[in-house]
Amino acid sequence: MKNIVLIITCLLACGTSFAQKTGKVSGKITNEKSEPVPFLLIKILSLQDSTVVKSVQVDLDGKFLFEQIKSGDYVLVINMVGYKNYKTAKFSMADDLVLPTIKLESLTKQLKEVAVTFKKSYVERKADRTVLNVENSISAAGNSALELLEKAPGVTIDRQNDQIKLNNKAGITVMIDGKTNFLSGADVTTLLSNMSSDQIATIELITNPSSKYDAAGASGIINIKLKRNKNYGTNGNISLNTGEGIMPNFPTDLYRVGVSLTLNNRVNKWNVYGTAAFNRKVAHNTTNVLRTTATTNLASAFNQNFVRNNKGVAYMGKIGADYYASEKTVFGVMIDANSINSKLNNVSETSILETQNNVQTNNAVNQLAFSDSPVGNLTANFNIKHDINKEGTNLTFDADYSGFSNEKDDTFNAKYLNNMGSLTRATNLRNFTDAKINVVAAKTDFTWVVNKTIKVETGLKSSYVVTHNNLISEELISGNWQNDLGKSNQFIYKENINAAYTNFAKDWQKWQIQAGLRAEYTHSNGNSVTSNNQVDRNYLSLFPTLFVNRKLDENNNISSSFSRRVDRPNYQQLNPFVFYMDPYALDEGNPYLKPQFTYNFELN
Repeated sequence: MKNIVLIITCLLACGTSFAQKTGKVSGKITNEKSEPVPFLLIKILSLQDSTVVKSVQVDLDGKFLFEQIKSGDYVLVINMVGYKNYKTAKFSMADDLVLPTIKLESLTKQLKEVAVTFKKSYVERKADRTVLNVENSISAAGNSALELLEKAPGVTIDRQNDQIKLNNKAGITVMIDGKTNFLSGADVTTLLSNMSSDQIATIELITNPSSKYDAAGASGIINIKLKRNKNYGTNGNISLNTGEGIMPNFPTDLYRVGVSLTLNNRVNKWNVYGTAAFNRKVAHNTTNVLRTTATTNLASAFNQNFVRNNKGVAYMGKIGADYYASEKTVFGVMIDANSINSKLNNVSETSILETQNNVQTNNAVNQLAFSDSPVGNLTANFNIKHDINKEGTNLTFDADYSGFSNEKDDTFNAKYLNNMGSLTRATNLRNFTDAKINVVAAKTDFTWVVNKTIKVETGLKSSYVVTHNNLISEELISGNWQNDLGKSNQFIYKENINAAYTNFAKDWQKWQIQAGLRAEYTHSNGNSVTSNNQVDRNYLSLFPTLFVNRKLDENNNISSSFSRRVDRPNYQQLNPFVFYMDPYALDEGNPYLKPQFTYNFELN
């Protein structure tokens, strides 16, 4: 949905394509007891450059299948919370290959003196979602929310493009405590990488949401539920975690530390709770990019090496209260605030090799980039829940506010070297970005439990989003910083969505069916103040859903689902101005992008 402009000396490429034989790789994954380990994500990597060729999800019986794998040398990699990381020995592909059974080793051992009568498994499979029970899991301790997702079944983190994929599909919606997050990809990953597992109770992976949820997110929803204590009296919890990354010939300060404190006091009709947390994170990343082009008289190769060091500290706090007015009615308020400050150092070396008319030249560009990115986030919620009867019929109301700000400073210093290694010119650029997002939303939901087998849900929701993005780009010319009018811009985006839904569920002895319909009316306005251009849109969309489940026996069932989803472009994708990344890569938005609609079908 974004146009990536790669400025290279050759624009036309031609080559010779050829067919290459492909095959299948299959196998099975078990634990120490030879029991199948279902639903985890397994990746096949090229041995030559360690790139991910494909990733698949293991089925219920622990079996996996990779198809259309080209001839070559590969390894399989498995990262799953609760088990030690696993990497196979090298294997070569020449034809279809069945690998020996892979046995994963658990990180925890059972204590002989302790008898556990009941404990939730870390990965819990439900009819419409997969649940990660993070709370009280030793194997999840010390990880960030982003790292937990990286090891979750079906989830892939593309750190180079700041994308989170569910079942290998991008365009998901991230929710926190059921509240939609309106941040863009890079801002979401920054938030999740600074959220400690100590703050999280569960993570829900919903690949095909019902009509009760917002239709946004063509690939599904990830809902992160934070911890909340409702025990009587005064109680609390404090946790401390630390970690150290060790890499030969790389920085030695790759350590992280986190501390969190949770307190809760419930007396009579009042329940008051609060959380405070601090996290220090660090990341080191190296990337190599090789691009080659060839025409009749000209061939070129761009070889780029990037070394990124990212450090950041985060302060997080939450306070809230619930008032139990009666046995059936509860009023609640909550305020959550986060402050994150990240600093990035990026060193890039670009070698440009050109051959024209049998004459070879070799030029280079070396760039130092620095980024200081303080981020602030404030969320407030007021809610009411009234239980009409003990069977589960209830009425709820929520009013939410969310504010996000990012004042980012970027500096780019580049040196251009000729074939002899002499400096030909140097450029000094800097960008100042001031981004602010404000969201106001209100919704009401009514759940009517008709009897033990029939349930009806209906509700209304309205949300209003205002985004301000102001970018000032400057270049150092003759010792003075001058505004680059071709890059500086101000962009304002407004979006109002009004929605209504209804959902019907019916259970028989062996059959379950759920059907729903959601209607959303969207009014959006993208205003490029700098170019005096506005794009205004109004449209009504319908989103049906259908779930059918057939129970075969105590251990087996067949389920199918259908839904229509929407993926709306965010403010960065609509902003028509150019964002500078390095001398040969620019990022530009398109204000005329339209939302994309997806029909999802699943059979399990």
